[in-house]
Amino acid sequence: MTKIHFFSPTFLVNVFILLTIFLAVPSISSAYFTTAQSEIKLGDKSALFLIDFSFGVATHEVQIPITATQSSETPTSNVVAYTIFDEDGNTAIGTASAIVLSKAKINSKGKYHVAKGLSQNFTLAVIFTPTVVTKVNEYRLQVTHLPFIFDGTQELQLNPSELQYYTTDLLKI
Repeated sequence: MTKIHFFSPTFLVNVFILLTIFLAVPSISSAYFTTAQSEIKLGDKSALFLIDFSFGVATHEVQIPITATQSSETPTSNVVAYTIFDEDGNTAIGTASAIVLSKAKINSKGKYHVAKGLSQNFTLAVIFTPTVVTKVNEYRLQVTHLPFIFDGTQELQLNPSELQYYTTDLLKI
């Protein structure tokens, strides 16, 4: 019977090689989850909201929209939708500009492409300026529609129980 020496040079080299291979190979996942949420005050009257998320599926290639819009518009598979709420939970009134950012490749349909078996990181970036300021001056962003397309044809979206995590903390402007 061979005895394994856990701290022998051979064992440690093998562990190092396995860890290097594991970390160097692109991630294979079947996941879509938010990784961070941030809110940054821009001057006295505006805010930058950021929602970072990762997306990838082991068995399908995926397309993610680049464009984003406030939820008052009808959501489609072409846009990520969000709502900005005040501290009382009311929809905030103001102007906003938004885009989904990523290092993922953009396909001919103007969407990010995530190859089958890989995962990519994305950031929804929204600049918001309230136009009606009352006593309430704290705001948060909530993603309300995150669509994706499997294999170029199957249009899907995250459900509300998944989207509940795609929200920022309140920010005082």
